[in-house]
Amino acid sequence: MTRIVQFIVLSLILTLCFQAGAQQQESRVEPRKAFNELYQPLPVILRLSYENFKNIKLLNAAVVNFGGGEDEFDRLVEEYAEASSLYFRNEYIQSANKFTENEKNIAKTADSIARKYKEITEDLNQKTIKMKVRATFRLSLSGRKIATHAAADEAIRNAGYSLSRANDLLSRSRPIDSIYYYRRSKENNFLVYKILADQFEEKKKDAEYRSKKSDAAFFDNEAKRYALPDGYKKDLVDNKNRVYESEEREKVK
Repeated sequence: MTRIVQFIVLSLILTLCFQAGAQQQESRVEPRKAFNELYQPLPVILRLSYENFKNIKLLNAAVVNFGGGEDEFDRLVEEYAEASSLYFRNEYIQSANKFTENEKNIAKTADSIARKYKEITEDLNQKTIKMKVRATFRLSLSGRKIATHAAADEAIRNAGYSLSRANDLLSRSRPIDSIYYYRRSKENNFLVYKILADQFEEKKKDAEYRSKKSDAAFFDNEAKRYALPDGYKKDLVDNKNRVYESEEREKVK
């Protein structure tokens, strides 16, 4: 009987030891990688900690001006901060996983916003070209021997080139780079408005100096016709990669 008891006790001890060892082994199992299984986590962390930081910074104004606002931008920053926290706790795989998730969300946000830039810029480019054509016809029909400024044609060509470049980059999954060229396209479209408005303003001053009231009135009307619409105020600020809302708050202060 004693031997049976000893055998049972020994069996229980061995069972408990086996379970404890299994639990310890289970606790040491590494989490599944959300990135390439062939990669080590530290190189992934080093690469994405730099690239994600750079891209989040580049997207700041675009997200706030044309995306989900400060809340969307803060979510990207919070993800980055969480990934960094995991790294400093020596949880390298979890950190690399979170940085990878952050990278994907940055790309998704950038693509969504770039498509809004595409829509706005293509519409603006079409309106600018039509405006320039109308200006040419109006001058021709007015009987006045002047033409629209040659710089306006150059600005339209530059706007078209930048738009084409932006669309190509977007189609090749490079939305952040495309945003830069959409801004340059808008910038050149706005320049067309300025060139025409300034041209007619100068013509008006010259006509007033020569006391030609009819010409002065015509050129004054044309200068106002080609003034940039107020609806593009935010775009002007955004073209400088600055947040439009913060500009407005500064004015209030």
